[in-house]
Amino acid sequence: MNKLPWIPNKTPIKNEAEIHPHEDVEKAHLFHAFDGGSTEIEILNWLHATVLMLKPKYILETGGFEGMGTLALAHACCMNGFGKVIVLENLPNQCVKIESILEENNLSKYAEVECHDSLQYLNRTNYLFDMGFFDSDTAIRPKECQICFDRNIIRNLAVFHDTSPYRTPHFTLPHLQQKYRSEINELSNKQKVAGIFDCTLSRGFIALWLRD
Repeated sequence: MNKLPWIPNKTPIKNEAEIHPHEDVEKAHLFHAFDGGSTEIEILNWLHATVLMLKPKYILETGGFEGMGTLALAHACCMNGFGKVIVLENLPNQCVKIESILEENNLSKYAEVECHDSLQYLNRTNYLFDMGFFDSDTAIRPKECQICFDRNIIRNLAVFHDTSPYRTPHFTLPHLQQKYRSEINELSNKQKVAGIFDCTLSRGFIALWLRD
């Protein structure tokens, strides 16, 4: 695939179907990723475009890993001329990697790396997030969003990665994936949620559109 403007030069790109096991209905051969832990490039590009559209001041990202999602979000903030990604990552070594990749791409101004437990941080932060990308451990992503709902610190959009209902047993246990999707669906029934979009392609993502 052609390199997108937020992807660093010489960054290797792999076909998603070669990285993770998939069902045919997920059309993984049409998606791409940097490695087994990063979000698919097509989803990151959708998030990048969404930041350009919504013009958020603060973006929440949980689970920064290698920093490629942070890079896409921060680059969109840079193109807007304002905005900041608050990325929560609890592994110190990964926090250093995220900060390094931001510095290498002159995007440190548009992201703040918080090396903390996400649930504890969200229970005390004073930030009001204009959108959120929940990509930490799937067991706690709905809990992270619930805290944001309870404290009324998120608006506009909440996005959850890895939501495909077709996840194979080689990728995750089916009952855990069902529980994850069920908890997101419970969130979608909250009064704060105005609508839901469930994309089941590749590893999948669910977007909850929020009322102010």
